[in-house]
Amino acid sequence: MARLRSLQLVDNAPLTLTKNLMKAAIEPPFSNQSKLQRFVLDWSGHLAHVDYEIRDHVYYLLHAEVPSALRGQGVGQVLVEKTYAYLHAHQLTCVPVCSYIQAIVKRNPELTQGKAMSIQLLGVQVAKPTGMMIDGKRVMTAIQKTAISGTVAANAIGLSGDEQASPDVHGGLDKAVYAYPSEHYAFWRKARQEQRASNADDALAFGSLGENLTLSGLLETDVWIGDRLLFPNCTLRVTDPREPCFKFNAVMGWSGAAKAMAQSGFCGFYLAVEEVGAIQAGEFATLIAGSRQMSIPESFARKMKKHISD
Repeated sequence: MARLRSLQLVDNAPLTLTKNLMKAAIEPPFSNQSKLQRFVLDWSGHLAHVDYEIRDHVYYLLHAEVPSALRGQGVGQVLVEKTYAYLHAHQLTCVPVCSYIQAIVKRNPELTQGKAMSIQLLGVQVAKPTGMMIDGKRVMTAIQKTAISGTVAANAIGLSGDEQASPDVHGGLDKAVYAYPSEHYAFWRKARQEQRASNADDALAFGSLGENLTLSGLLETDVWIGDRLLFPNCTLRVTDPREPCFKFNAVMGWSGAAKAMAQSGFCGFYLAVEEVGAIQAGEFATLIAGSRQMSIPESFARKMKKHISD
């Protein structure tokens, strides 16, 4: 997918109409000029706008622009507020590509009215297989990922620079990328301390759970097999929960780590790269529901019965 343009504006006012507008007690006209694929705010004859593109019924907000004469007055904030109000009123899904709009969404999560735009990619990690001593044997694994800054290519078989030691289990087209909720890291840090894990004092950086993508705002309970994650420049499809193995026990530093994952349900999920492109930390994603016949927790529970009963 071609990289989309964005523009960050100088305007950084609070999410509210400017004082002048409030005093005048007027509402600036706002419209969707669909032929131009542009949302337009008419501010006393000066036109501010958001350009968009529609793909698969999703509005990608590409570029925001405010006339120089209006900058510093909060007009950009009002433009974004009215854009989201229009999209919500018409039950439309959007992805903010423009960095200025992303910043406003981050500061004002109430704009999203739920999960649609609150999903953020906090970290991107990759690794190549290396040897690890487990129970006296040298085992090849790529479970310990290293953070990557900047843009990373997302190809059909996974992220650039990432490989799997056991591709029949962890890789392939349907398990090309592994995502994990950042919210669970506190659980694992506490569990390792309580279990007096051999490496409990080590910092548990993003990627330590073996994930390629560390997400904020999206838990397993929100996700179903077949759902799609739309990032600005690639699309990923949910395929399966992660099943922990003996290597996970070794990395976490105690023999009950896999069972703890089975009991907690904090498994993360695999993704297929449905639309190749690029991805980088800091981006926001939109969750698009699929057929919703099998949730990640339900699928994981079925797979984990043997671990829980042991």
